[in-house]
Amino acid sequence: MKNKNIKPVKKSQTTNQPKKIKPRQKQILILTYKFRFLNRPQIQTLLNHKHRKKIILWLNYLSDEKYLKRYYSKKFAGNPAFYSLGTYGRKYFKEHTEIKDIKIPLLDRVWEEGNYTDKFKKHCMFVGDIYISLVKL
Repeated sequence: MKNKNIKPVKKSQTTNQPKKIKPRQKQILILTYKFRFLNRPQIQTLLNHKHRKKIILWLNYLSDEKYLKRYYSKKFAGNPAFYSLGTYGRKYFKEHTEIKDIKIPLLDRVWEEGNYTDKFKKHCMFVGDIYISLVKL
């Protein structure tokens, strides 16, 4: 016997597809593509944005929608979280080929970024710091 009170749950089509992103969020994706790994202060400096709460909102949205991967350890609470390109970020770049300097074959490496060593991740963030200091000069 079927229970008449139980209704089947309909899956929404919007849950499988990510929502549209804003131009500043698009810039965040491009920065994470260029530098591979960046933290919030670096992204804020590269965007020339003075409000960190807005940056945090954008990063939380992008990581919740799987455009970005967030790496954070509660063990080292003083260190900010750092981000890399996520699965939907990869799909976004493949769908929007009009964006300059995006090489589609390099996007296939996104799957492997979780397996990289901490030393490599810190090296990529250090390159971001060097770039920021050179731009300030």
